Amino acid sequence: MSGILGRLRLLRTSSGSIWPAQTCRYLAAERTNHVSVTMDPDFDGSVAIVKLQKKPVNSLCSNHLQEITKTITGLENNERVRAMIITSAFPGVFCAGLDLMSMYQRTDDEIYTFWHHFQDMVLKNYTTPLITIAAINGHCVAGGCTIAFGTDYRVMCEDHLTGLNEARLGLPIPFYLKNMTQNLIGKRQAEKMFLLAQFVKSDKALKLGLVDEVVPMDQVMTAAKKQVTKFLEIPDVGRSIVKEGLRKADIEEFNEKRESDARFYASLNSSRKIQALFKENLENLKKKKK
Repeated sequence: MSGILGRLRLLRTSSGSIWPAQTCRYLAAERTNHVSVTMDPDFDGSVAIVKLQKKPVNSLCSNHLQEITKTITGLENNERVRAMIITSAFPGVFCAGLDLMSMYQRTDDEIYTFWHHFQDMVLKNYTTPLITIAAINGHCVAGGCTIAFGTDYRVMCEDHLTGLNEARLGLPIPFYLKNMTQNLIGKRQAEKMFLLAQFVKSDKALKLGLVDEVVPMDQVMTAAKKQVTKFLEIPDVGRSIVKEGLRKADIEEFNEKRESDARFYASLNSSRKIQALFKENLENLKKKKK
């Protein structure tokens, strides 16, 4: 429990706010602007609305991953902030997953670095002591599921898709994404989704347990705020300790295996077979745009 308790101490003792006025942008690099943060006035600065805004579909490149990680860290270091609602600036698409161009025609070392940035984001989102609510206002698929599945509560809009299609790319499911999915819907249902590379609509996702609530698009944020109000009623220290206890085994496994995981995916994703699949998928995406 030392990890979350340490961050809670930092939250309580931090002086000043890194967020000017009611809104800010927290950048991982000067040339990027893929995440925006607004402090919700309804909660007196205790709830941050984090919007993913990398055009066109919030595909996760290294800069985007680093921004998300640093944004969450920045919110943890703000003594006023207790909760984060993460959503998309583009209604219709929450997150389309990992950016294939970040792995296509890249060296082992480049993919290894990219994969570490992915791991950093996953771990930060999964272990933060903040209350985390995913306001899924569009499709949330493949690697993008690590963001939503790692939160404390998920509200999704009607008639959109979520799920994992890694099998179509010839890729194994990262063990941490496998664990997250199994924690939500059980081993057998997760296994079928993985093997069939399934995307499911919102109503099916609700029945399976991938999301906690499904509402019309224009009610997603309202529903997310309603839930964050319930979470705010619980003292931060007690809630965070319980959260860490529930996720402890997964976190320990993550820390134990993350280096071998990065090496494995760097080697696999740079192989001729997987590069050919990346090329095929990128060409199919170009055809769909025409």
